[in-house]
Amino acid sequence: MKNSEPYYICHPPFINVQPLVYHLYNYSCKHIVIDSVLPGEISVDCFNRYNAILMSSCFSLENDDIHYYKNIGICSDRTVYSVALFSKVPLEDISTVSLTTQSQTSIRLCQILFNEYINKNVAFRIRPGTVSENLRYTDAALLIGDKCISERVSKNSEKYYIYDLGELWNKYTDLPFVWALWQYKTYDEKLYQILSEAKEIGTSKVDLFSNMMNNYFRNNDNADNYFRHNLHYTLGEREERAIGLFKNLIEKHYLKLVMPSKIAKSNTAEEEKTVVL
Repeated sequence: MKNSEPYYICHPPFINVQPLVYHLYNYSCKHIVIDSVLPGEISVDCFNRYNAILMSSCFSLENDDIHYYKNIGICSDRTVYSVALFSKVPLEDISTVSLTTQSQTSIRLCQILFNEYINKNVAFRIRPGTVSENLRYTDAALLIGDKCISERVSKNSEKYYIYDLGELWNKYTDLPFVWALWQYKTYDEKLYQILSEAKEIGTSKVDLFSNMMNNYFRNNDNADNYFRHNLHYTLGEREERAIGLFKNLIEKHYLKLVMPSKIAKSNTAEEEKTVVL
């Protein structure tokens, strides 16, 4: 890459990415061009346009020509809080699950938890609706990101069983989980240094991001806890072990990336289709 050319990067529009991207917006537009893109709109082809993409960890695990920058990621030790199943029934009684299209990694993890650890045959369906809408047709619904947080702190949450996927993964594996990584096709040392510096600066501004989360948590203590305890942004030896186990389980259960154009969406029970992922 020539020195005069800018870097093109993108990330999802979620609050929890801010510790990794906040400082990048301070760079001159001549050096970095940043897009905010919904996860469901990101495909493998996007790596032909971007030098780095902050996205679901499973992309680099399922594509030999996609790699990830070391020591940077969005991780949780136990409870992640922003990825959860909302269910009408206890975990062991779930037989149908509505899935979001917003996170390939969360889809994989949900399948692996049922197939590998809970040992239950579950039908998964892609549905774009709200929790209350989806639970009209399935036993449980997967939510991620800011929508998940908003639902967990709402009064409606008292009606559901809530199962945190990060907590379930840790229960069965005793490992953290890595939700997202800075991924690339062509390694660039300068860009890696920029992303690493942005992480170091961003993770020192927890108070700023906690204030940004107040609209979701309705409690500054909970927002502060989210960034200080639920999430961390450094990949260490245990995180690398978790990535390796996750990759092996994806291969074991023959789970494949399902791009938005291949996903069957439904709005009514009659149109609803079971999706084999």
